[in-house]
Amino acid sequence: MRKAAFSFADLGCTVEEVEVSITSPEADWVALVLSETVASFEERLEEWKPLAYPLYLPFLDVAGLFSNRDVCRVQFHRYRLWDEMREMFSRYDVLVTPTTAVPAFEIGEPGPGPMGPTVISGVEVGPTGWVPFTLPFNFTGQPAASVPCGFTASGLPIGMQIAGNLWDEATVLRVGHAYEQSTEWHLRRPPLN
Repeated sequence: MRKAAFSFADLGCTVEEVEVSITSPEADWVALVLSETVASFEERLEEWKPLAYPLYLPFLDVAGLFSNRDVCRVQFHRYRLWDEMREMFSRYDVLVTPTTAVPAFEIGEPGPGPMGPTVISGVEVGPTGWVPFTLPFNFTGQPAASVPCGFTASGLPIGMQIAGNLWDEATVLRVGHAYEQSTEWHLRRPPLN
């Protein structure tokens, strides 16, 4: 992924490696998604449950524990995260990161946990710990795209996320397209087992 990111220099871009330190939106994201899911299916929740991924169902009960105040607090945290992002995007057109923190895994398999890995690089993580790079942009509503940039040693695909400033989808799409035109990763398929 790092090699892919630095390949933008060959396309005439200025590439800088930066340390990004932002507030983790994980707890707020979970509260928001659960609250939104229950609110959007409220009148037909029982109908929807048989269609939902079974391991998500116990979380629906948690949604009822959030108060209006909690949901409002999530929105204030979203604004704060956007302020942190705005400062970064005042200096950079895009941020390039891995798409996920780990290769693809079998969901629900014993070992990594029902929602994903519980430990990454020796650090315990929460249920969204495997998506720390995409989560902030989902939370702020900023555009982001994932493009293929390689394979792991075991043949699993690796994605590179290109994230942009709020409402700047055009730049994200142009950068992703330029990368795809300069490589053939988007044409390759992982080996079938």
